[in-house]
Amino acid sequence: MTILDLSCFDDLDELGSEITDPLEQLEQDNYHRLITPPGQNIDDPNFGLGLTRLVSGSSSDIASLGPRIEAELRKDPRNAEVSALVTELERGVYDIQIRIVPDAAALGTTDRELLMRLVGKTDGTVELL
Repeated sequence: MTILDLSCFDDLDELGSEITDPLEQLEQDNYHRLITPPGQNIDDPNFGLGLTRLVSGSSSDIASLGPRIEAELRKDPRNAEVSALVTELERGVYDIQIRIVPDAAALGTTDRELLMRLVGKTDGTVELL
């Protein structure tokens, strides 16, 4: 039995959609890693950042988001380089831009940069744009 890698975005339909592009798989996996609370994955207790909790947290949580995102995504060896920039768009709304240079050998593809953009709100919602 084969388990399909499914899209995990907010607009996922009830049937899901198969992901075949390695860069899209990496983006999905990175998104999962960011929104999953730490310790929730019993197979990998070090997996997850809990971004939904952090964006609704204290000002020190917000101030540390960029470095924490970078550190979490570097746990995946497919992410060779990671940089994250968090900007407050308006009170309680944060633009999170993440630049990833994937490890081409790990993905089995040519070098392509991955740019992820998320919006986090203090109500605990995080949306991948």
